[in-house]
Amino acid sequence: MLLSIAPVLLSQERLIRGLHQLVAYLHSNGVTAFNEPGIVWEMEPWDPYQSILGADDVPFLSIFANHVKLFADGTIISQLMQMRDGYLGLDVVLDAIEACMISNPRADHRSVVVHFATSTEEQVDRIARLGAIVSANPYYPCGFADKYAEHGLGPERADTMVRARSVLDRHLPLSFHSDLPMAPAEPLKLAWCAVNRRTQSGRVAGPEQCISVDAALRAVTVEAAYSWRREHDLGSIAPGKRATFTVLAADPYDIDPNDLDRIRVLGTVFEGQWHPVPDRGGAGAVHEGIATLPGHISAGTLAHPENREQHGCCCEAARRLADAFRRSPGR
Repeated sequence: MLLSIAPVLLSQERLIRGLHQLVAYLHSNGVTAFNEPGIVWEMEPWDPYQSILGADDVPFLSIFANHVKLFADGTIISQLMQMRDGYLGLDVVLDAIEACMISNPRADHRSVVVHFATSTEEQVDRIARLGAIVSANPYYPCGFADKYAEHGLGPERADTMVRARSVLDRHLPLSFHSDLPMAPAEPLKLAWCAVNRRTQSGRVAGPEQCISVDAALRAVTVEAAYSWRREHDLGSIAPGKRATFTVLAADPYDIDPNDLDRIRVLGTVFEGQWHPVPDRGGAGAVHEGIATLPGHISAGTLAHPENREQHGCCCEAARRLADAFRRSPGR
């Protein structure tokens, strides 16, 4: 299937345009480094990656595959897997870590539980006992809890997706990631999600799992660097580290936590060089024409319903995938 849809989604023109778009998008949201572990060495278009993401004027660091990724994935999206397996996916991961620790014990293995959608308190205890750490996607409760409460997970499991407070209560390192396009690659938006856990209907999903602004900001800075084993040169401002940081228009510690995602990014300092973010008309303007959150309709679609077939949302990508698959040989 991948070979069938690749010519549609991965044409050279689309790839180059998308990479340039990615650079603008990440910089506009204050991203100074990203890590992509989910690559396929034989298929990746390394030349465009190097020429565009590795260009001298790109103000962020791109890291590819400095970890080995164990796949036990999909349960947060597949309704069938949610209803059948419940928390089994995380058990599979923890069983694998435990088996490795028995056969080859390590004091600082730093195995990262990624996504961390559904879990139990007992599983969080087990993560702590095994010495693993957590990289969670805090968007899940905000984006999915309302619908998953009705279909699939049920209210209790939907509202306790991403047990961030439980992780911190065990003194475990907690970092955040976006899994773009699963969630916005916007550090302040991810922090807002973890602090407020406000769903599309306006309610708070699992208020006991809300965390502080300080913990949320650490999760997109120093703790993220720790999960990459890059705490020696990334994640905070300190002697000997890279002179890389994000400059904001307001102090996130001084504003209403509900407005955390509305702070404007003025620019970034990347390895000592200042890179301003162009003023595009205030908070949220940068999203226009770039990316729409899963399950959301873009502003352009609301204004022009006749453009529903090309509104930039993930459902448009899904339709294109389905069309390409139907046209593929053998179907």
